[in-house]
Amino acid sequence: MRKAVIAAAVVLVLAVGLFFWWHSRGKEATDDAQVDAHAKYATGILPAMLVTATGVALVFVVLSASSRADDFEARKSYRYRYTPAEGHFVEQATDRLARGLPVLVILPEDVEVVQTLRLFLRMRMPDVAPADVFVMKGDAQELLGRLRGFRAGIVAFDKAWARPPSLVPLDEVPFPQGGGRALLVATTRQP
Repeated sequence: MRKAVIAAAVVLVLAVGLFFWWHSRGKEATDDAQVDAHAKYATGILPAMLVTATGVALVFVVLSASSRADDFEARKSYRYRYTPAEGHFVEQATDRLARGLPVLVILPEDVEVVQTLRLFLRMRMPDVAPADVFVMKGDAQELLGRLRGFRAGIVAFDKAWARPPSLVPLDEVPFPQGGGRALLVATTRQP
């Protein structure tokens, strides 16, 4: 699609430039042959060159826009909330997790809102360093491994997993899939 747009823009620019050059050749500003030759050159070629340069600039604008469109498409997961149930889950989870503290969230594999939840948390807690807002998919073993290097803050994971004794439960957020499954929100015990 992008190549077709570029080809069409180049053909259009060349056609318009050729038309202006051809159209301006028939006009004479004076009867003097020497001056007439210079007038034809000045009035015929220069507008054609100007149109051609404008067309080349237009091609670069189109290329730049399509490049930005590709980048925007790559970030598509940030643009929408998936289903209404998943959107509701993200809003509820954000309300319960955003407490101005570092956050560690390990979601089960079937919950598809990892990037959106991280973005919402980052927006809600601008004073917390980006590296301290950690949201990913994983399992109970991943949670235990990540907890070793996690300093004090909020931790959230599947309620069905065994709760490490170092965590104090605070709240629950039902997963969008339903079935009684929930995200357990906890905090680390203060030493």
